[in-house]
Amino acid sequence: MTRQGYRQLWVKVIVIVIVGLLSAQGGFAQTATIGGKIYTGAQMEDPPGSGIFVPVFAPAATPLFGASVMVQNQHSGGAFITYATVTGNSWSATVPAPTTPGDSAEYVIMFSAPGHDLTSRPCKVHSGDVVLDKDAYLPPLFTDPQTGNPSPDELPLANLLVYCFRDNVVNGEDDFPDDPGMSGVLIEVIDEDGNVVQSGISGSSPTLPPAAGPDVSGLYFFTGLVPGEYHVRATPPGGAAQWHWTTSEEGTQEWEVILRPGDPGTEGGIYLIWFGFVPKLGKDMVTGNARIHGTLFDADGADPVDVIPPDLVCVTGNDVVPDGFVVLYTDAEALGPPHPVATTLADPVTGEYEFLHVPPGRYKLFFSDVPIDYVYSQGQVAVGPTDTDILVDALVPRFFARTQG
Repeated sequence: MTRQGYRQLWVKVIVIVIVGLLSAQGGFAQTATIGGKIYTGAQMEDPPGSGIFVPVFAPAATPLFGASVMVQNQHSGGAFITYATVTGNSWSATVPAPTTPGDSAEYVIMFSAPGHDLTSRPCKVHSGDVVLDKDAYLPPLFTDPQTGNPSPDELPLANLLVYCFRDNVVNGEDDFPDDPGMSGVLIEVIDEDGNVVQSGISGSSPTLPPAAGPDVSGLYFFTGLVPGEYHVRATPPGGAAQWHWTTSEEGTQEWEVILRPGDPGTEGGIYLIWFGFVPKLGKDMVTGNARIHGTLFDADGADPVDVIPPDLVCVTGNDVVPDGFVVLYTDAEALGPPHPVATTLADPVTGEYEFLHVPPGRYKLFFSDVPIDYVYSQGQVAVGPTDTDILVDALVPRFFARTQG
């Protein structure tokens, strides 16, 4: 017997055993008949202008020939049940059904055809049922509208909407209108091999989805991306010499995103990825008399009770935050709309920072680090008319501080 024949024999044995078990456990001594028609799904742009095409279940859809149909158990780990008989664009299959009154069997019918995307339909049957309305509409695989050639992965392409803003509230999130959109930011979409596959400048997007916002000057809409996993980075004019990044998904200045076939690249109609920036203003406010200073401690490494074990893989037991930075910004309750008034870098060895000549007022503090390996912390401070020295230390937690592997 050949290896292929041996494999086919065992597949038959496994199928017989599975069906036998299903029959024994659920009383599957009877059968039901299921079937339907197979069509090429018409497509429409939804929403209009988005570049995303979805199948439309039109009654006048074109019959699709040459399809394959497989029936699986919806439970039991999706066990294979049978292949359907396909004649023209009609299909039918006989499946086990329970004998106990009121009981039902649940199946998933899988449809495939050359040049078309896969689809499936669920089906529930009772003993003796004849269910022939399980029609399927298989959308054709994406083709380039100019060349007519299939895309590299033979799947509908994806979009991605990115937003950049000036983070006046200093929390890594968009708080429009306090945080206005920021134009002129270079946004790059990078594939898993490190190649920049597309780039654009915020505020100069040729097209935008309907009702995109909150501020079009900070938006860029990428279209025609091959489905897959990407990194997205944004660089404002002047780069790191003039700006701090405040936004991070789960650490670092880049986002990771997985785009599905036909992905609109938005979430609820708005941007999927965002970047917040604070300008580097310096630590000296010139006009006041107070000095605000302190140390950025590693919230994990500096804990004297729950210390990081010395042999914990991939975790460094820092006492202070390396490469820390601090933003001093106005308290919205006291000085009108919030905005940064001073920024400073902490000493990379001691973790110490300071602001000089701070005038009287109520302020907030944003504690983070330049590469964004830490989850930001915030503090609040009031400077009185006679205050000259104010100490504000901060405990700053790390992303995945104790994750091993």
